[in-house]
Amino acid sequence: ESVMGEMATRRLLERGHRRIGFVSGNLVEGLWNTQWLKGYQRAAMNSPMESDPQLIHSSNESLTGSEPILAVTRPATGYVVPDIRLAASLVTALNAKGTPIARESIIMSGPDVRLRERYGLNGFPWIGYDVNQLAAVAVQQLQHVCQEPAPCSMEIVVPFTHQDLPPLKGN
Repeated sequence: ESVMGEMATRRLLERGHRRIGFVSGNLVEGLWNTQWLKGYQRAAMNSPMESDPQLIHSSNESLTGSEPILAVTRPATGYVVPDIRLAASLVTALNAKGTPIARESIIMSGPDVRLRERYGLNGFPWIGYDVNQLAAVAVQQLQHVCQEPAPCSMEIVVPFTHQDLPPLKGN
């Protein structure tokens, strides 16, 4: 997941963006949005990207236009958004503010094309993923942990369920 955030940020850097915003849902250690943020930050290291904490925004609410990321004096020219719904909200808020973002200046993520269609974001760059594949990889990792416990205590968070996955082996 962090690779996706890094890839999106590097793509915007390749397109000449130097002020790149990051807009996501709540940041919970180890989960999707935090991993994307880590990739965003990794891409920013040793790059010409300007470092500005005001360009990072996390919230589970739709953007209304009054959020700090939209009120900065020098706004972002590109955005990394690991959630199609928030990307749609950002595009709407920027349009309402009179500062529309070019399609190629925002890169988002989501599980399938239908969400992009539902939110009117066809033609915008996105990084897709397969929920079933993510779930299968998570189960494999859980199986590994069950078979060979980690040398330290750990907490495992599974943020989704899926009925077609094989049962866990081991204890």
